[in-house]
Parts: sequence; C-alpha cells; structure tokens
Amino acid sequence: MKYRKFRFVDMATTDRQKLIAQLEPHQSIESHQTLKLAMEDSEAFVDALLNPPKPNDALKAAVWRYEKVMPG
Repeated sequence: MKYRKFRFVDMATTDRQKLIAQLEPHQSIESHQTLKLAMEDSEAFVDALLNPPKPNDALKAAVWRYEKVMPG
C-alpha cells in the first residue's frame, strides 16, 4: 500500500496515530504473506512443483492411516 506523504504530514497527531495503528496490522500481514526466495531456492521450488517425487513408504502409510480415520 502506498499513501501520499503530504496527507500524512498534514494530519493532526491523534489522526496520525490512529492511521499508524490501522496500518501496522495490514503491513504485518502483507509482509508475512510475501515469500522471498533466492534464485536457487525459487528454481528448486518450481522444479518440485513440476516434477514431484514419487510417494515413499512413509507417505503411503500416512495416506492409508488418514483414509482409515477419514473415510469418504
């Protein structure tokens, strides 16, 4: 989110404090929703999506247990 500086500067102190209190949660959420990866990590992530590994025995067992508990 981008806000005009002149509006922020021209605001009364209490209004400015209210605006900051409202913006902080949004900025925090926005920063947590953004995932920054190095190029190598990004390539590995895309490769895993495009070429997923075959399920191993542990995954197969987990699926079997899940289906046993959650039929349907």
